Amino acid sequence: MNLTETERVLQLIDFLDAFAARKNPPVRAIAGYGQFCLREDEMPIARGVMLTPGAATWISIDFVDLPDCPELPVGLEELLGPATKIGPFEPPRATDPGAGEGEVSAERIRHAQDWVEEFWQPWSVAHAEGS
Repeated sequence: MNLTETERVLQLIDFLDAFAARKNPPVRAIAGYGQFCLREDEMPIARGVMLTPGAATWISIDFVDLPDCPELPVGLEELLGPATKIGPFEPPRATDPGAGEGEVSAERIRHAQDWVEEFWQPWSVAHAEGS
């Protein structure tokens, strides 16, 4: 009996389905199956996430208002990059915008570093607490 490739693939799928059904019988009560059991004291704490055991919806998630990125002072955008590229997870670093066209003054680099310490870091912390 010669089987086509399609028939052989379908037989393999049927075999794997039957094998998976024997290996993992259906769970009748989630409480008895530890992998799906979620206890309130084990629930990670996050703003906007509420656990409601016994309700029709067992977990709810609300939108959280995250703080806006602080505004870049005039002149720092060319050192730190556009404000749209500044994220809350990695601090922006001052780079020389015109390599070869004269070096950026140490005072301007210090001003950029001060902005990162004074404005970006508190915003980053507030963003992490809100997410």
